Amino acid sequence: MEKGKRGKLLSQPIAQHQQLSSFLQAHEHLSWLHEVNIQDFEKAHRTLYGLANMETRYFAKKKTLLALSKLTALTSDYPEIVMQRKLDDVLEQERFLLHQETLPKQLLEEKHLNPDTMPLLSAVNLINLYIADENRTANEYDFKKALDLLEYIDKVPL
Repeated sequence: MEKGKRGKLLSQPIAQHQQLSSFLQAHEHLSWLHEVNIQDFEKAHRTLYGLANMETRYFAKKKTLLALSKLTALTSDYPEIVMQRKLDDVLEQERFLLHQETLPKQLLEEKHLNPDTMPLLSAVNLINLYIADENRTANEYDFKKALDLLEYIDKVPL
């Protein structure tokens, strides 16, 4: 880890997987890769979902972690009802992120926000952007999105 050779660390022989699992417990950002490699998709889902919920800085990173979490849940051996509940949780967060993803391009340019590197915005910030004077192309859909975001003000911890 100290030498930056994460790939070599994750490609250890099967005999050393238990030791590797123990070591990676302190490195969740890598442990999910090992969990996928050993086909422990339930644990990989829990790890990725936890990482997604801890991500408060980068929009794109949170979106990617949620997508990977959803894939590992679908690949897991969860009973159908448990899997559906886990997928519903991920989908709810993805619905919230969609509000940020669909901000008008003109507004993003005016606010100097790059979609690839923009921070994760709170519901209040998104509402303010949708109804801001700078959103010169605002229409009824933008105001509807702002109204829809009201339900997330107390739900999503950002």
